[in-house]
Amino acid sequence: MSPARSITPNVGADSIVCSEFREGRGYTNWRPRGSGDWLLIVTRAGAGRVRLKDRELRLDAGDAVLYAPGAVQDYATDAETGRWHLRWAHFRPRPHWLAWLMWPEIAPKVGWLRLRGPTEAAVDAALDR
Repeated sequence: MSPARSITPNVGADSIVCSEFREGRGYTNWRPRGSGDWLLIVTRAGAGRVRLKDRELRLDAGDAVLYAPGAVQDYATDAETGRWHLRWAHFRPRPHWLAWLMWPEIAPKVGWLRLRGPTEAAVDAALDR
């Protein structure tokens, strides 16, 4: 039996809330019912881990994960790397954004992309706004 886990509170976004973290070992987030908004996480340096129902996925620099509302959110700093610089955005999309949110799924309601080159720079610039 695993120890009890604390549920991470949701930021709650009316439109878009963005920030970035530089975290070490022990950083973890768990929202078993997800959040009421979309969550984008982009790894800038170090590495993170996304726990899925049947596996874990390592997020290296340039990797992005997108959680749809209600998706289980279970992620942490990669224990081996021990550091994770991530940028994130909680948001409620405008109707014309929905086509942009159709990412390849790695789990129900969880998308993943490897951002490189101009696409990575464009996402980074958007998160700077």
